Amino acid sequence: MQLQLITGPLIVAKAVRLRVVLDLPGDAIKFSNSWVDEFKRHHALQHYQNHGEASSVNLTSVKEECTRMQCELQGWDLNDVFNADETSFFWKSIQNNGLLTKGRNLDKTRMSFLVMMDATGTKKIHLLFIATAKKPQCFGKEGQELGLWYFHNKKAWITGEVFANALEVLDARMKQMNWKILLLLNNFSGHKWCEENITNIKVLFFSPNLTLFIQPANAGIIHCLKAIFCKLILCCSLDCEDAGEDVIFAINQLEAMQLLEEAWRSVKQSTIVNCWQHTGILPSNDKEASSSRDKTAEPDIEFEVQEAINALQ
Repeated sequence: MQLQLITGPLIVAKAVRLRVVLDLPGDAIKFSNSWVDEFKRHHALQHYQNHGEASSVNLTSVKEECTRMQCELQGWDLNDVFNADETSFFWKSIQNNGLLTKGRNLDKTRMSFLVMMDATGTKKIHLLFIATAKKPQCFGKEGQELGLWYFHNKKAWITGEVFANALEVLDARMKQMNWKILLLLNNFSGHKWCEENITNIKVLFFSPNLTLFIQPANAGIIHCLKAIFCKLILCCSLDCEDAGEDVIFAINQLEAMQLLEEAWRSVKQSTIVNCWQHTGILPSNDKEASSSRDKTAEPDIEFEVQEAINALQ
């Protein structure tokens, strides 16, 4: 059986539920960091981190790229400026670090999804999903009939064909609303389309190898989305455990997509705005953006133990 990672918040959340079941007063046990450390020691739990590959970044070019983007965005209403980016997601291995009594291998079943949002955080486009099966068994019907923006290919990754199709769909929507937008993209080879078919979307590419620092989606938005998804899975797994189910972490592809959509709806407008401002690419004459950058505020993407406890009680 595949070993599953658990985390400190999961241990504390379960302990809180047990305290309620045992009808103990709220101050009977304080689930502090020291308590969690002792729990880990007693059960021989160790911290494991599954590492991915970091992108190469030319730090000396970041400032120049920010200046270039500020010039390009000059004159655009921030309501009309969007960023889109895709990411892989190993949905059967939602945690890449946590606690185990011994190491384990990741289940590398994956899908990809694309996020798209404007610079004001008021408009979030539905997630675009890409997986391997045309019609997964758990779907029962076509993805569009389930309200999903769904594509498939062997690698579960965005291709020129998928991207061109998606961009044409978005452009048609913009035409209907008589709305022209600027779309910021990384310089990925799969971002291809037929220019003559696109009239209401102007695309601007970031310079290669710099998106880790200057792309809003990479500044914390995707991380926040995945963190909320993990929090939702934590709730579901504890509910399954309370119901006496043997397999408490298992979800199917449709459930994973639906939870990702729920997580995307839960990403706060303030988080998106902070991520855009944190990159430093917004025009310097935007007083609100400049003020936020001067404060060097980090995006609101951390989820503390107490927040998890409150959500799970």
